[in-house]
Amino acid sequence: MPTLEEILENRSVEYFDCVKFEFGTGQLYAMTQAPYDVNIGGLNYIAAGGLLNISEITENAAFGIDKINITIAGIVPLTPSSGVPDAQPIMIQAQSLEYIDKPVTIIRQYRFDNNVVQNVVVFKGYVDVLNVTYLPESDTTQVSVDISSHWTNFNRVSTMYTNNTSQQELYPTDVGFEYSKEIQKEITWREPE
Repeated sequence: MPTLEEILENRSVEYFDCVKFEFGTGQLYAMTQAPYDVNIGGLNYIAAGGLLNISEITENAAFGIDKINITIAGIVPLTPSSGVPDAQPIMIQAQSLEYIDKPVTIIRQYRFDNNVVQNVVVFKGYVDVLNVTYLPESDTTQVSVDISSHWTNFNRVSTMYTNNTSQQELYPTDVGFEYSKEIQKEITWREPE
């Protein structure tokens, strides 16, 4: 079987993107753009084919991927990877999911001659927004998911607070902030920019 590098040199490359959502209480939902179910590492990705659309994954000038968007036709059943069948379409289930800041991974599966050559993680991120849309003019529904790259956490400013709890987490024997609760205004400390 050829290597991934050899396959990429060909004019025609077969691959399918597979999306894993980790919603709610650790429940995994996995689907793929392939016309058939795909198994990666023991996790079965349900075939959604053309009903699953992933925006182009591009890097910005800071060598990071800001955001992507995934849209799923509202009629696609969202079956958890636990194997428990659920006939409810994603547009119904999406309304009850705990989705904010839940992890999403996109794996690209390269294939040659109906055999898997390699699986490559092309995106990791966290759900920002999940919208369910009904388009009455075309009588269609869709679920749109905006996802921020996992690199966005590195832009967050880490802070320490002048209170006893924060101090005890870092220095359990230090009692220097024992009476800091008497200060009415909390001062935020951080590294100079």
